[in-house]
Amino acid sequence: MRIILDINLGKLAKWLRILGYDAEIAENILLLNRDPEEGDLYIVKCRKSRDALIEKGRNSVFIPFDSIETQIMYLVSEGIIERTQTELQRCPVCNKMTEPVEKGTIKDKVAPFVYKNNTEFRICNGCGRVYWNATHTAAMREKIGRYFKDRPLSNLGVTAGDMNGCGPQILLKLYTERKDIFREKRIFIIGSIEVLEYYKRLYAKHSRKLEKCVFKAVKDTAAYDPSVINVIDVKLRKSEKFSPGSPSASAGSHTMRILEQSVSRFYSREIDIIINLPNSKESLNMAGHDLSGATEFYSKAGGDPVMTFFSEDMVLALLTRHLPVSGVPSAVKGELILRTLEVLKPYGTIGVLGLNPHASESGLLGDEEAKIIEPALAEARSRGINVRGPLIPDAFFKTPCDVYLSMYHDQALPLFKYLYLDRSCQATLGIPVRRVSVSHGTAWDRVADYSAETSSLKFILEKGLKKIRW
Repeated sequence: MRIILDINLGKLAKWLRILGYDAEIAENILLLNRDPEEGDLYIVKCRKSRDALIEKGRNSVFIPFDSIETQIMYLVSEGIIERTQTELQRCPVCNKMTEPVEKGTIKDKVAPFVYKNNTEFRICNGCGRVYWNATHTAAMREKIGRYFKDRPLSNLGVTAGDMNGCGPQILLKLYTERKDIFREKRIFIIGSIEVLEYYKRLYAKHSRKLEKCVFKAVKDTAAYDPSVINVIDVKLRKSEKFSPGSPSASAGSHTMRILEQSVSRFYSREIDIIINLPNSKESLNMAGHDLSGATEFYSKAGGDPVMTFFSEDMVLALLTRHLPVSGVPSAVKGELILRTLEVLKPYGTIGVLGLNPHASESGLLGDEEAKIIEPALAEARSRGINVRGPLIPDAFFKTPCDVYLSMYHDQALPLFKYLYLDRSCQATLGIPVRRVSVSHGTAWDRVADYSAETSSLKFILEKGLKKIRW
């Protein structure tokens, strides 16, 4: 397989060569004027470039991550690359193959101590560089082994959330209440030990049990210690200050590094499932990150993201996510409905809500049901998907279904949260990352007085994860 990469992916190209792949860089991948070969793969950093290449009939992958390790892990986890017989046999600089060479022929090409201390050498057929088994070669072999190792079982990465919100409090509280859960589930906190220590001191007057909270920084999940709280330490920067109970740019900047670390650990196969404690959209945007939520961050990985809420008694999915109400009608499209129903198909019977009051009352209150929703449901049935609807939005719960599909965020979700807020969770289905979050927000008003509830995180760990079909 030949891999052609966008010019912004130079480091990835070098690593793919180390892994044995024929990887070349194109200065302008869209203007590359040559006939494609069978098996060619184009990797780009721009979603529009990927779409343009697909229109040209080119096999193309969009890679949204900046970390080189996360990029490789993503390609591995998606089955795009695998181990080859030519690892460390291709020149990472010029992309040509290397071949073994007699030691005596390269004496004048390497330093005397290198020549003295090594017996095996390879030379590049292109640029003439000489390679040998140095200490960095062993380090590369170790990395390659880590990239392709089997995924460990039952490692959960819990992101601590906005450092000014209720996330740290919930972690501390739950550990004092249910230390056994942390041991059984092999939980790793992805956050800052400094932040956790800060709140441990702040809340000491509320609970003496917090003395039990002992933190240990772990660089590798293989170093799990069941006697303490294991933390993948995302350190605070000197410029990042606490302001408990309110959003801030400092918190947004730190939150983004936590989210990025969670994705990196997932693709490095150290974490099976990411569990998010509340992040603040306002903090993220104050820090310059144009995001409407963590769902949108994790959805960068691709797929067909479906925001889905789980309780003991109801499963509710959203067709559209964080949109203003004025933008909903134009976002409700038949293609989106079909893609969403395909993701939800494993859950059984799907009840699809109408968009308008009374599901349009036979066209008297709008025509989206007749023009968009009903044709999409008819097509879904022809594909073997068990759907019912369009259901009347204010009485949808009277129609028994395994999962309901709401057209927009605040259509059915207020009822769901009224009934199940403390006993529910939210998972993003249809994307490569296994990600679930608590069903509540940062609870700014509960940060100071130690009154945040642990029930949603407890529900995830005890029951929620069992309900989600990844």
